[in-house]
Amino acid sequence: LALSRIQLPEVGISAFVLLFGYCSGIVVRVSFRPILAASALLVSALPVAVTILMMGDGINIILCFVFLLFVIGGLESIKYLYSIYSAQILANIELSQLARNDPLTGLLNRLGLQQAYRENENGGHRIAVYCFDLNGFKPVNDRYGHPTGDQLLVALARRLSVLAGTTDILARIGGDEFCCLIPDAAEF
Repeated sequence: LALSRIQLPEVGISAFVLLFGYCSGIVVRVSFRPILAASALLVSALPVAVTILMMGDGINIILCFVFLLFVIGGLESIKYLYSIYSAQILANIELSQLARNDPLTGLLNRLGLQQAYRENENGGHRIAVYCFDLNGFKPVNDRYGHPTGDQLLVALARRLSVLAGTTDILARIGGDEFCCLIPDAAEF
């Protein structure tokens, strides 16, 4: 009986440490599973804590208190890791969008247009590409300033978006240069 009182908390704590490490690993690798990690942590910790409390002597109560502090710390760690990795994933998505889109007009930029072309050329359909620029745009910038020129480009991008078909892909590839990619140009 004395031997089982000594070994049981040690075995429970060892199991807890292994499961805690596993749960933390889950959150680190796949940040959208914090509920799984927290549930596994609680399922592994609560039976051990109850068992230790049932032993009833002073050292086991202190051991249970320390054990529960580790559980609370583990839950906080899971919450913290989840928030960090969620923010990191959102930042990566935002950076990916910034890399492919023109910040002024919101249209695709050259990189986004190249990617859209590659994605659509594998379909085996004909692709129509229209490139155009604005005649007389430089005098607008020179006479009224770049903010007015920017407003003109934004207004043009909005109008092009309204006129474009649902599958058409628009891009601003330079200062006043635009491109329209029509993925399925079979009817032309």
